[in-house]
Amino acid sequence: MRKKLFLLCFFFLKLAFADSFTETLSQSERAWLEAHPIIKHTGNPHYLPYEAFDANGKHLGMVAEYLDEIEKMLGIQIKRVPSTSWQNALEMSRNKQVTILTNYTMDDAFASTHSITKGFIQSPVVVIKQKSQKYQPFISDFSKLKGQKIAFGKQYAFLRPIIKEHPELDYREVDTIENVLKGVSSGEFDAAFVSLNIGTYTISEFGLRNLQVVGTHDFELELGLQVAKEDEVLLGILNKALDAFSHQQHHEIANRWTSVEIKEEPNHTLIAVLLFIIVLGFLLYFFRSYELKKKIQKSTSDLSKLLKVFDEYVIASETDLEGNITYVSNAFCKISGYSKKELLGKNHRIMKHPDSEPEIFKGLWETIVVGKAWHGLVKNSKKDGGYYWVETVITQDFDAFGRPFGYMAVRQDVTAEMELKEFSENLGGIVKNRTEELLVLNKQQKAIFDSASIGIMLLQNRVVKEVNNAFCEITGYNKEEIVGLTTRLLCESDASYEKIHDYYKIVEAGAIAAWEQRIVKKDGTLFEAKIRIKAKDEKDISSGVVAIIDDVTLEKKALAEIKKAKEMAEDATRVKGQFLANVSHEIRTPMSAIIGMSHLALESGLNEKQRGYVQKIEVAAKNLLDVINDILDFSKIEAKKMTLEHRAFYLEDVFENLINLFVFKMKEKNLQLLFNIEHDVASALIGDALKLSQILTNLLSNAIKFTSSGEIIVGVKTKQRDTQSARLEFWVQDSGIGLSHEQVERLFTPFQQADGSITRTYGGTGLGLSISKHLVEMMDGTIGVESELGRGSKFYFEVKIDLAPENRVLLQGGASKKLLTPSNLQDAVLHAFGKRMPKHNGYHEAAQALRGAHLLLVEDNVENQEIAKELLEKVGVRVTIANNGKEALRMLDEMLFDSVLMDCQMPVMDGLEATRILRYEKHMVAVPVIAMTANVMQEDIERCIKAGMSDFVAKPIDVKLFYATLLKWVKPKNEVLLQEDNRVIKDRANLYALNIDGVDIDKALECVANDEEMLFGMLKRFAASQKDAMQKIFEMHENGNVAELQRAVHTLKGLCGNIEVAALYEGLKNVESAIKEESVNSDALVSMLREIDEELKGVIASIEENFEQFVPEETKEEAGASSALELQADIDALQHYFANFDSEAIHASQELAQKLSKYLPKETIEPMLKASLHFDFEVAAAALEVIAKELSTEQMHKE
Repeated sequence: MRKKLFLLCFFFLKLAFADSFTETLSQSERAWLEAHPIIKHTGNPHYLPYEAFDANGKHLGMVAEYLDEIEKMLGIQIKRVPSTSWQNALEMSRNKQVTILTNYTMDDAFASTHSITKGFIQSPVVVIKQKSQKYQPFISDFSKLKGQKIAFGKQYAFLRPIIKEHPELDYREVDTIENVLKGVSSGEFDAAFVSLNIGTYTISEFGLRNLQVVGTHDFELELGLQVAKEDEVLLGILNKALDAFSHQQHHEIANRWTSVEIKEEPNHTLIAVLLFIIVLGFLLYFFRSYELKKKIQKSTSDLSKLLKVFDEYVIASETDLEGNITYVSNAFCKISGYSKKELLGKNHRIMKHPDSEPEIFKGLWETIVVGKAWHGLVKNSKKDGGYYWVETVITQDFDAFGRPFGYMAVRQDVTAEMELKEFSENLGGIVKNRTEELLVLNKQQKAIFDSASIGIMLLQNRVVKEVNNAFCEITGYNKEEIVGLTTRLLCESDASYEKIHDYYKIVEAGAIAAWEQRIVKKDGTLFEAKIRIKAKDEKDISSGVVAIIDDVTLEKKALAEIKKAKEMAEDATRVKGQFLANVSHEIRTPMSAIIGMSHLALESGLNEKQRGYVQKIEVAAKNLLDVINDILDFSKIEAKKMTLEHRAFYLEDVFENLINLFVFKMKEKNLQLLFNIEHDVASALIGDALKLSQILTNLLSNAIKFTSSGEIIVGVKTKQRDTQSARLEFWVQDSGIGLSHEQVERLFTPFQQADGSITRTYGGTGLGLSISKHLVEMMDGTIGVESELGRGSKFYFEVKIDLAPENRVLLQGGASKKLLTPSNLQDAVLHAFGKRMPKHNGYHEAAQALRGAHLLLVEDNVENQEIAKELLEKVGVRVTIANNGKEALRMLDEMLFDSVLMDCQMPVMDGLEATRILRYEKHMVAVPVIAMTANVMQEDIERCIKAGMSDFVAKPIDVKLFYATLLKWVKPKNEVLLQEDNRVIKDRANLYALNIDGVDIDKALECVANDEEMLFGMLKRFAASQKDAMQKIFEMHENGNVAELQRAVHTLKGLCGNIEVAALYEGLKNVESAIKEESVNSDALVSMLREIDEELKGVIASIEENFEQFVPEETKEEAGASSALELQADIDALQHYFANFDSEAIHASQELAQKLSKYLPKETIEPMLKASLHFDFEVAAAALEVIAKELSTEQMHKE
């Protein structure tokens, strides 16, 4: 009844208090409370004195008391939801599983979703370290902690400002504050950052007496109550409730958990008295300091010695109330075998020996927990598995307030006494057991000795004392015949017997002597034996040795057979390699003629039907060449003769090569080729660009082969990177037929494809992926595939490639955020480098650099002579032909050549021998010798280089690679001005260098199968024939002749389409449609025609302007010489183009060169023009400065 009355009174008091506070709330706040009578809270489960949850889920700590008071104020229930960890509490708040979370007021991790009340608990941040006997200065500058391990609680956001202020410190996150401070106590960490309240509470709670506060920061921890943004009303209510707490209430709550007394108003009288006492004490101290100092020094010295002796010789330890070790002496570590680091923080049970009776420890705990001292005998385990006995005394340890915080134990080692006692009690049994053990051991050893499969002898002074059964079987002697005789009986000669004396010296040094010799059997036959001897007692060699004899006759025979088999296998490999090399050469020689002649035929004026036939021949020949290359590459890999080059290259060149190889195949199948390149991919690399290209080519070729529609993506990204190298991941993704799981499993097996139908449908050898896998592995990488049948495939591989000095990334800015087509890939890459470059490389680029060169072609095959000669003459190179190496040497003696193209296999004298004579006998080392051969095995290339050749071009000839190799080595001695003579040469007109307004040169060339001569004529005829086309169209419109007008517009539209003038084509198309449908009136039609007229005039003017460079010299001379002012203006404009890497510089430099040729010699103009055409604008700009000075001097002379 009393209990019910008490609860009723408490309920009314609670209502009264709640009503008095809720009157201060707004109507909406009171309504919110009525709608939410129960709200949920959670917090840190291990954060006393602030808060924690006990084993029963009860909420403890300062926060719990604040929430209890707020419950009374608001008249609602705040349900406490226990968390398992601080991270769990944060997650519950983030997922809105609770309404309130105790959090740091400056934690911005929840800024977008939650709000937090004003702080109601504050505490300064302090530094805690181990106590030191040396003077420890107080730390206020945290930068002095650099180099020390600093521990703090995991995800404790209140430390973020300090971490941000001192990023250079070595921080270590720990799951709980208890483990933070225990880690500092044990020496695992050097220091800890905690709030003052938590630090003092935890030190006291866990008895960490070796810790102290050594520094503080002006930043303070501040706790508030966090609620979701949508609960802003609750935020206001909580702030008002916290404001309602009095200063006295705050102090009382803090006092109960931090033992900090609330100071009353100062008593000035008492202060004065205290000051007087302090001054008096100071004076007394001043007079007594000298004597006290001497006494303290002596006491400190004595105490230090005593503590040192105690630590070294007394087996002592301290634990907390749970038995966890907080201190151990050095003597304790010595006897147990553990280090202090291994023991501190561990429970004393780790040293409990399994033989110890449980009743001993039960009695021990029952005694010490009530404050009594326990004395007894304990058997403990050592770290190494041994044990020791100690006589132990354990007592409770108390703090300054008389509260127990741990236990102190002092021990005495009595192991010797206990063992002696045990030994005395069990001596008889021990002797009996030991005797039995020795008998068993002797029998075991005898059984092992007799059953061993190798011969064993026991010798003393080289006399046989015992042998086993195996020895008797090997030698044919029985034990009675051999025991007692010397080992001379077993030796083939006196010399071999005396030789054994040397091996005994090794045994005397304590080692095992081993050798092989022939042993004589009882029947006089010999066998090969492997012998090992070792002393029974290394300290006394006279006690005898153990000799082991192993018959290795069969082993020797097997090794000889293995060696012979290995030599046969190597011979077979060599024969196989030579066979493949010969087959390769024999196939490549006619293949070279087929591909070369096809290429030259395609460059000639074939009709469309003939062109189709020849293209099919070329494609089939190249496919056959791919098959041959795959077989050769696999052979190299199989013979382990594939090697990687280590040369600098640019990644964009690899991608450009892919574009050039596959752009026409993509167009044939109407596929889209895209590139996905991440912005941080390095461009300048060091490695084997050719092998990397081979892998990508294999993968892209397969993707095109197995994809009938859609797109193919080639991608690259950086996986890892340091200052020396990078790991790049490449991938090729298609939308083709895809693969099943079973097909993927056998995909990288040589000569295997997904299934038999693949070969029948798509062709191929099944070697490409196997070769790619080997190449990737050689580059320290891996390759794989992700695929789904009918959904396409993604092949990817990762390789390690070195970075070139002064590297750059392939793309900048946002270029990598979109997929790049072959047309805009190069633009994006070149834009990243801040310059422009030509999109095409072919005859014209080679002609500019090689024209005027004189090459010696050494080739015995007539077809190959014809192909190489035409390719060289096409770029302005003069060719002399020798049919073998002997003719070549004679011609090299008679005349100078800029380079030699040398076949390797020829009659009379081959290319290798001719090159060796040229280099080593005639000492002609300056002239480049380029091997041009169908032998493409790695050993063939190595033989060419060893013979003295400069480079290597494989047959059949890859035209682009052929010209690139020549550009690398050939430097014409008789250079010609790169400007044409005084006549038009159509087939040398570099249309790629033209910039005709409205005309897409690339597309126009595709329309005429890249026949530049044809397009040159079409453009010239268009400009000449269409000047008055629009005038005639206007007249037809005025006369009302609709049929003629429609025909004229249609004709002009077709002509514009032929030369790819897109704007004019679309405009005329609209006019034609308007005329047919009569959809516009006469005035509108005239307006449309006028726009087309203006556009057409601009195109014709641009064509004529671009073609001025091809007008004969005598025609230009009629135009008269340019004035000095015009020349200076042209020079200034060209300098501007050079400075901005503007491609207009090409055209402008050619025009200026024509004008300057009337004033300055060719030698002055040529360096500028040559550098400009090679896009070396910096060199060109410097040459232009020289021209400007020369021109100024010339003008002064004329004046």
